[in-house]
Amino acid sequence: MTTSRDIVLVLNYSNTLFFADDAKMFKITNYQNDSLLLQKDLDNINIWCRSNGMMLNLNKCHSISFSKKTQTHPNTRSEEHTSELQS
Repeated sequence: MTTSRDIVLVLNYSNTLFFADDAKMFKITNYQNDSLLLQKDLDNINIWCRSNGMMLNLNKCHSISFSKKTQTHPNTRSEEHTSELQS
């Protein structure tokens, strides 16, 4: 039986914390490449969900950034990724 906690099996670059049926995925992004690796893990989650007959609730998916810098890395998420999740 597959559970939502099995999702860690497809995460190669990020960390995950669980509470009940919620998961928080996070990664320290010091360089632009770190953001791309985070996006790869997000894509892996999407593929994993689809192959296991699960859907992400986009209304409960959020992003937050913490930084001491005045300028952070730009968001590398494209509209293409958003439309893939909704279809």
